[in-house]
Amino acid sequence: MTSSRVTLGWVACCCALSLAWVCRGAEASGQEGNTRSPSALLAPVWGGEGQEKERLPLWWPERVRAKEARLALPGRGLPTPAGSYLWQPSYELDFRLRGPTRPYTPQPGDIVLSTDGSLFWLTMHNLAGTSHPTHSMIVFAFPDGRPGILEAGPHDTLKVRTLEALPHLWSYEREGRVWVRQRTRPLTAEQSARLTQFALAVDGRDFALLRLAGQLTPFRSRGPLNTYWMGKPQGLAKKDFFCSELVVEACVYAGLIDPQIARPAATYPRDLFLDRSINLYLNRHFKLAPDWAPPARWTSWTPQEYLPLHASAGTPGSPHPTTNSTSSEKLQTPPSPSIHRADHRVPLPGSAPVPPPATQPFHRH
Repeated sequence: MTSSRVTLGWVACCCALSLAWVCRGAEASGQEGNTRSPSALLAPVWGGEGQEKERLPLWWPERVRAKEARLALPGRGLPTPAGSYLWQPSYELDFRLRGPTRPYTPQPGDIVLSTDGSLFWLTMHNLAGTSHPTHSMIVFAFPDGRPGILEAGPHDTLKVRTLEALPHLWSYEREGRVWVRQRTRPLTAEQSARLTQFALAVDGRDFALLRLAGQLTPFRSRGPLNTYWMGKPQGLAKKDFFCSELVVEACVYAGLIDPQIARPAATYPRDLFLDRSINLYLNRHFKLAPDWAPPARWTSWTPQEYLPLHASAGTPGSPHPTTNSTSSEKLQTPPSPSIHRADHRVPLPGSAPVPPPATQPFHRH
């Protein structure tokens, strides 16, 4: 009986990985076109001036190296977005932008979630019994006080990384949607110090690729009964992490989540977003509220700064702002704004004229 279950598990895992690899190849070769959900920020990689699309290599090791070279690692000096804004919070996983916006500065303990048009990761999450969002990370403070991001496997790479906060958020905005769950109470100095200590200690550890694949089998720690006694925190003793597991482990280490109820190895980004889960244990015991606010969409622009300069803005299916309404709440997700957008700001229909910027905008060289 045990042998049959092991065989069945391995067959299911191999089939899932084969299907995922096919989906991955279709994504990389551009065969999906504009048939996916209405986000104009799907697969192109930032190509510098002119926003040219650059296709990543199909060979997986080269693809990972290319993505590693684009990460917002400390000291690389990648450009910072001209703005950072949060829209009104909501537990809805939709494309609606709920105004008004407010400026946002990343604070230690904030949890960031994102999703893109990757058919590979959507397939993986669906096979594991979940869905969007597909990425999660947590804000911490570097020793010099700068806000940083701790994430396992950023942009499909294979290491845990500490990254510059705003450039990294901006990189995800170019691929899809980004949300932030802000702390309702700031971290104490001790909590922030422990979060920083954890982030620096795990920086460079491996992404848990094999254990993530194990989430597609019956032998995972997430299940109707398994989660009651499996998937508990291990802290710095753990050698590898997947993204949502790392977020929960960091929160437990910093004293933000009760270690008795946390199940890092059984928690997915969608659980962190919705505060509810199809998993019986997590749905009953694991909630981020009220210590974290509901998810709020993050953008590097406001409605008054919006100008559709993305290369795919004129293609069928690309979202555009509603032209028959003066409410910013009805604005649909726009294409990625240019880094020169502050020179070309235009008002939405029916809104007051936008004054010229007071300071010289950032230009990429």
